[in-house]
Amino acid sequence: MYDAIFLGGGAGGYVGAVTSASMGLRVAVVERSGVGGMCVNYGCIPTDSALWVTSLQEYGRLLGIPAGEVNLGWKLDRAKGVAGKVNELATEMLEVLGVDLVTGEGSLVDHGVKVAGKIIESKAVVLATGARYDLSRVSRAAEGSVITAREFWDISEVPKGVALIQGGFPSIRGIELAELLSLSGSDVEVIDENSELFPQFDADLMKVLREDLEKRGLRFHMGVKDVSVENNVVNFLESGERRKVEFDKLIPSYAWLPNTEGLGLNALGVQMKDGFVVVDESCRTNLPWLYGVGEVTSAKGATKAMYMGKVAAFNISGHPLKVNQSLLPSGIFTIPQFAYVGMSEELAKRSFGDPIIGMSEVRYNEKAIAIGAEEGLVKLVFSPDGRFLGGGMVSYDAEEMISILSLALRLGAKAEDLALSGYEHASLAESVQAAASSALSRLSS
Repeated sequence: MYDAIFLGGGAGGYVGAVTSASMGLRVAVVERSGVGGMCVNYGCIPTDSALWVTSLQEYGRLLGIPAGEVNLGWKLDRAKGVAGKVNELATEMLEVLGVDLVTGEGSLVDHGVKVAGKIIESKAVVLATGARYDLSRVSRAAEGSVITAREFWDISEVPKGVALIQGGFPSIRGIELAELLSLSGSDVEVIDENSELFPQFDADLMKVLREDLEKRGLRFHMGVKDVSVENNVVNFLESGERRKVEFDKLIPSYAWLPNTEGLGLNALGVQMKDGFVVVDESCRTNLPWLYGVGEVTSAKGATKAMYMGKVAAFNISGHPLKVNQSLLPSGIFTIPQFAYVGMSEELAKRSFGDPIIGMSEVRYNEKAIAIGAEEGLVKLVFSPDGRFLGGGMVSYDAEEMISILSLALRLGAKAEDLALSGYEHASLAESVQAAASSALSRLSS
């Protein structure tokens, strides 16, 4: 009998399995396709690969350096190679740690998983089956025209016209792929049912990001209504007027569906809400032996899935740990990048009444000027007594710099900590220091 079986080898399942095995547990992973799931094989890793090369070209262009012969096909081939390499390394890590990898479609039984007619028993099972794109609203699109992160890496040529449909709390992947296509020569139209770009994030930073994306060719239709798709046309209402956008390729980005079909959840009496598995702060379901992590529980993104995988692993090993997702950052690997952690200004106002805001424009940062990456804004939110509540940035390398703020949030830092800590000169991180100094001056006045 195993100590833990992870049903799904994506971001949450893989990290949970590695963590469990590192603590001496006997572990198995049941995975129907590639280790690493969406993140490694179709999402974060290949997208970051392709956009990193594109960012080198883009910032080089801003400095007057010729773009060279690196085209979309080369980037996609390299991205698939990178994804394959990471997949191999992840599989190798499981082998090194003694984790048994079982390939196949699994379903749950009491204290175990059934694969290919065989029941594998375990003291604990972690459900990490993830989620998939909801394509119901684009079912009438022309055959072969809809592309998600799964199909994107096999595009044979740059599409002329691309439509990105967003709504609700859209996935970040759509805008990343849309920008990559725009910078490769596609005409990209973003058709967004929200009045603001990514309403779950800070409005000031999203305004800056949208302006930068517009510079790179994306055209936005915000606050649209009555969106429908027929063949190669998106129809919608914009400011009361009927509009249409023709496309060669369509990227849907509005909802995900949990991968729960055929798992036997209802038969076991697993508590669900809106189709997602309900878990507590320990990542445990209503069944003491069954845990859930990642997008199957409605927690979006690899960052949350990986974190929850660790939390589940610690609890299974007898080390009580609770999820605190307010400490986890979110990011978008666009050009420039976006990243944020903690409370937004709006939430801080509801909680504290009058938060202190510190901001710094990246164009004043000397390192940004030196490397030709002057776009962006850093914004920090503090309580009236100066405690750091949240913040983020639109900037080159934002997804790296956000770690400064994540650690500051976890340690309960104050404005003076962020303003007076040592920062290497010249560095982009000095934009964080400048924003904190701005807030500190308000606190001191």
